Amino acid sequence: MILDRRVAESVLEPVLYRARVDDRVRPGATYGPIVREVYIVECNTGGSGTVEINGRSFPINPGDCYILLPGDTVRHTASDDPRRGVFCSLGGKRVGQILSEIGITSESPFAPPECFAEAVDIIKKMIVINHENDMGADLRRTALVYELLGALTRGKSVTDRNHWVKRAIGIFEANYHTDITVKDVADEVGFDRAYFSIIFRQHTGMTPHAYLTSLRIGQACSLISDRGYSVSEAAVSVGLDPRNFARLFSRETGMTPSEYKKKNSRSTE
Repeated sequence: MILDRRVAESVLEPVLYRARVDDRVRPGATYGPIVREVYIVECNTGGSGTVEINGRSFPINPGDCYILLPGDTVRHTASDDPRRGVFCSLGGKRVGQILSEIGITSESPFAPPECFAEAVDIIKKMIVINHENDMGADLRRTALVYELLGALTRGKSVTDRNHWVKRAIGIFEANYHTDITVKDVADEVGFDRAYFSIIFRQHTGMTPHAYLTSLRIGQACSLISDRGYSVSEAAVSVGLDPRNFARLFSRETGMTPSEYKKKNSRSTE
């Protein structure tokens, strides 16, 4: 499949273009140079050879999983016992982002050895559903790409603090209507509460508690104005004590809940 690089990276979510068994290499043959505009994940299950990436040679042995990046100039050389295995081609900006985060580059293309068996199993699943075309096929293919990326990143520590802040925000947004606390979220993302508050404020300009309160009041405003909830109903629905709701609401919006309801309720239009 020939793809313009801009097309291969025109979507954010991962895309599976192709997956198949790689068993067509002739002994001693050389293939390339080849420049692909997709991400290639190859797992070598037997035999050996050499892959040259942008002029730099890497020996390929059984148990190696390596990734070729869009734009790499690649040349393969087979041994007398040529390599064989499975491979898949992927697209989507998210693929590149994840590979970059775990240190996969043209100069360092190998995935950790401990992920090899899992990666092979996942690519074999991709091969099975490669040509399925029912309504759920693309969803299943995308799920397998994420599963593969998860296998490649297993055990890798995340050093980008923004990743944890985004995860924390997602937890707040999914649970603001409950009695969730800042400590609950800090525990879930694996940080001490004080340290979590520091990095959260650095990335958002707000403390976690202020963010949660603002989120709750914003949702309450929507319930009052768009759905006709009473003030007490809105308070309970967003996880706030009705006894403290008016004070928090006034602090966030500059008006009392009753004033806001009168001014913004669609039922009065």
